[in-house]
Amino acid sequence: MKFFHKLFLTAAAATLLLSSEALAAGKTAVPDERAAFDAACQVMSQVQSQHVTGTLAINSPLIGTTLQLDSRMQAAPSHLMAGTVTANTADPLGRDHQSAVPFYLERGEQAIDTYIERDGKWEHHTQDISKLQSAANAPKIQALLNKAQIFGPVTLVREDKTATTLKAKLNSRGLAEAMSSLGQWLPKKPASYATLIQVLKAADTIDTLVTIDKATRHITAASCDLTPACRAAAKILLQQPNLSPMQQLVIQQLAGNASIRLDLHYSDFDQPMNLTIPDEVRGRTAADTPAAPAADDTAGTEEAL
Repeated sequence: MKFFHKLFLTAAAATLLLSSEALAAGKTAVPDERAAFDAACQVMSQVQSQHVTGTLAINSPLIGTTLQLDSRMQAAPSHLMAGTVTANTADPLGRDHQSAVPFYLERGEQAIDTYIERDGKWEHHTQDISKLQSAANAPKIQALLNKAQIFGPVTLVREDKTATTLKAKLNSRGLAEAMSSLGQWLPKKPASYATLIQVLKAADTIDTLVTIDKATRHITAASCDLTPACRAAAKILLQQPNLSPMQQLVIQQLAGNASIRLDLHYSDFDQPMNLTIPDEVRGRTAADTPAAPAADDTAGTEEAL
């Protein structure tokens, strides 16, 4: 499941980098449902801290996997996300496997630093974002996000006294194009960045259910069916060289028969988090490595899936 771990963490890093700008971009004066959605996005773009949990459930005839995210985010004193991704997998023989990957993502003025623990050792990866953070480039970046029109039509699903649930169409192709354009200011991008763009383009649009607290206008939950994105990712993996026969079989199952669902929950808004990266994490990294090369996404045996 290393491939999906990497996609999950790459998506998390992109969220940390673009959350405020993307949520606040592209608002228009449209019907009440869209106005409520835009207002909630604006509120969320101003949140200074929150607790984010999520489940990514992948099911196919050969394998079933659940990735569980438990994380906290803060905007000050440093823009930091800390958490754990836990994978629970049932193999074709009915055996259960579990692995947990603690991580820290820190966004500074010059870079996003990612710390991931594997086999008791901390890996450190740095992504230079100095050009993306440059004030001179800010108008260009905002224009790109506005042009992308990341969210399309919004419709009402249900409503009660405390919450409203809306269905918003995520323009994943537009998001992919924006990420691709933003890449010009990101040197030495990880291979999973390009893969995520390919997956988003193939998915085209993704229906997303969003629950909004009426009193605070916070988004408290979001969910979507990522089956098209999962199958697109599998087809991309099939194009990689040096796959073993077992890897090819598993990926073919993902491409043709897998389903995938993402559920996210948000809470503890603007509560003190006091997040820090421990000195032992910063000091015990196996190596201060740049973004991983493309070949690493499918390296190894069946464990990579």
